[in-house]
Amino acid sequence: MHDSASDMRNSMNIVMPKFSTIKYGKNSILYTSAKLWNILNNETKQAINIMTFIMLWNGPTCSCFNDTHVR
Repeated sequence: MHDSASDMRNSMNIVMPKFSTIKYGKNSILYTSAKLWNILNNETKQAINIMTFIMLWNGPTCSCFNDTHVR
């Protein structure tokens, strides 16, 4: 087992669920929430409460907010 910077950086990510359809897979809340969680920086992921999370969150910074299934 190796311990690289990439492993540490991604240690708080959620494994993206596999899907076989767009309607019930890629557009599902499970897939979308994992995608959104994974784009957060680790500092925001480590927030100890909702107020800290809100203060640390920089708002939508990914193209996934332009997708039709994320509103």
